[in-house]
Amino acid sequence: MLFVAVMMLAAPQLSAQTGCPGCTVDLSCPANNPGGGMCDTILAPATQGVPYTATSSFYMPKQVATPFGLSPLTRVQMISVSGLPTNILWECDSSANGGNYYPQIMPVGQELGCLRFCGTTNDAPGLYPITVAIQITISTIFGPVVVDTNYQNAILVLPAAPACPTPANAWTANVTTNAASLMWTPAAGAHHYIIQGRPAGGSNWVTIPVAGGTTGQKNVFGLSNNQTYEWQVRTSCDAAETDLSPWTPLVQFTTGCPTPDSSWTMQVTGNCAILAWSGALSAAGYEIKGRRVGTTGLATVLVGGGSTTTKTVCGLQSGSTYEWMVRTWCDQNGNVKSDFTPFVQFTTLSANRLGGENDPFNTDAVTQMSIYPNPSNNLVTLDLNSEIDWNEATVVISDLAGKQVNATLSQTNSTAAQMDISQLPVGVYYIQLTSENVSQFGKVTKVQ
Repeated sequence: MLFVAVMMLAAPQLSAQTGCPGCTVDLSCPANNPGGGMCDTILAPATQGVPYTATSSFYMPKQVATPFGLSPLTRVQMISVSGLPTNILWECDSSANGGNYYPQIMPVGQELGCLRFCGTTNDAPGLYPITVAIQITISTIFGPVVVDTNYQNAILVLPAAPACPTPANAWTANVTTNAASLMWTPAAGAHHYIIQGRPAGGSNWVTIPVAGGTTGQKNVFGLSNNQTYEWQVRTSCDAAETDLSPWTPLVQFTTGCPTPDSSWTMQVTGNCAILAWSGALSAAGYEIKGRRVGTTGLATVLVGGGSTTTKTVCGLQSGSTYEWMVRTWCDQNGNVKSDFTPFVQFTTLSANRLGGENDPFNTDAVTQMSIYPNPSNNLVTLDLNSEIDWNEATVVISDLAGKQVNATLSQTNSTAAQMDISQLPVGVYYIQLTSENVSQFGKVTKVQ
């Protein structure tokens, strides 16, 4: 309960500001604060640069403790509020009555008033203690006594929300002769994005809106081959594009036929190997050039179909080192081609050569087995082109990465066998069968 040291004072004039009308008292205040005073010890927080409103109620009990005992509280007047952040105004709900309240004539339990705070501040973040100066009148045995006192409160100012953030890490991927993927890291709080692009050094921008704040990619088509383009992107944090981030730095890329990202050799034997590479976007086919190290000239092998990413070559010399490279054809006639990959070297196993005197990449020497059904999810038949001695045969099964896997093989006759691939993961597998007098290859696709 509020204890008042009694002093005789002159009644001051109200210095309350106006401009923050409309506060509503909190009827739960008496129960939460039976001794009287402000119901809140701290106001709702404000944010730099953001319009702010808050309301705080206060309770004025009908009696207060004085040196003479409990004395009736007959009047409370709001005088001033100090300590507020800059540009935060205040107004009490009795401003029209000079800020005066008369608890004795208010209903029991509703001896309440309220202060409303409003405005926009740019003061530094932090906690601002507030002093609400009041003047009260108490009825004593000596007559009315006027006392100056105060309520204490505080307001927390939070830092301003960050400005609309610029997307990070803008880059270009999947560049082909006429298309590209424009990529960026999505920004927090984004509503959508805006891209502008043009031929490098051009004067006219093409603007592309990209819906969705979590989107980080836009595929663009209809570009010109062998043309350098530049582009940038920025964030819009609202639908109306009134809250925009700065642009990212310009990103440049040049269209063209893409070179395979990587190339490697697998399943190398004494006279055969499988050349493999990563597929390139928009590929119509591939061109391989290779040779035995130490020789001049390069043999050329064309691979049709952009989805084909391996080539089996046989007729190689055992115990010899070869090198090869591959490039993409982006049209059927080879008019639009990529650069070659770096040379990849491999060494054949030391063994008697299987096959005749052939050029290093002579594919006529390969013996291709028939595999059916293909694709399959269970049993497949390996149909060979010649008889073999199964007791002397070696069968190697490997995936696209060259890792050997296991599958059950059962002989059907001297030229055929069945293989159970049901336990293999879905994917493409290479089968190499080698015996004393034959070497045969095949490829099977395992499906669900």
